[in-house]
Amino acid sequence: MPGGDVDGLVLGLKDDVMTLLGMRPTLQVTLLCDGAVEMWNLLGEALTEAALERAITRLVDLWHFLEKMGKAARRRFEAPQATAWLTRWRLRLLNKSGAWRELQAEVTAWGLEEPREQKDRPVHDALTFLANQGGAGRLEYAIARAKPTDRGQRPRRGDLQESLQCTFQALGRTLEGRQW
Repeated sequence: MPGGDVDGLVLGLKDDVMTLLGMRPTLQVTLLCDGAVEMWNLLGEALTEAALERAITRLVDLWHFLEKMGKAARRRFEAPQATAWLTRWRLRLLNKSGAWRELQAEVTAWGLEEPREQKDRPVHDALTFLANQGGAGRLEYAIARAKPTDRGQRPRRGDLQESLQCTFQALGRTLEGRQW
């Protein structure tokens, strides 16, 4: 839906979620986005806990988050060590509540935050991302994984992506180039 009605798309997504909840009232709702404030604001306005009459888990897409952390890791380590470091942190983030704070402390301790004048600033970007998204509670993967689903099992990585992938792709294409 390039060039289409973003607000209409978001309201359509809300209607889809409401329909799914009507069919399966015990479903849990998770908003999964990248770190863009525009996406969180758009979805946050329509998909509220009051509107859906249930708690909503909000998470940054783990793979997007790891990509950002990987760029910072490559400033500190050679490629093989950066990969190992990122793998260790991925497991920690998935299994330990509050791990993002430890990650933030470790990256800060590197002392590699780039000066403001520098164009490419992956360590600064990673620390800013950790502060903003972690502070908003969007990096608590372990807590989200521990929640049982209505089927009595933990959610699989693909559950949300399978059901809403087309909608989010359309929303992302629509948002490209939009003036905020």
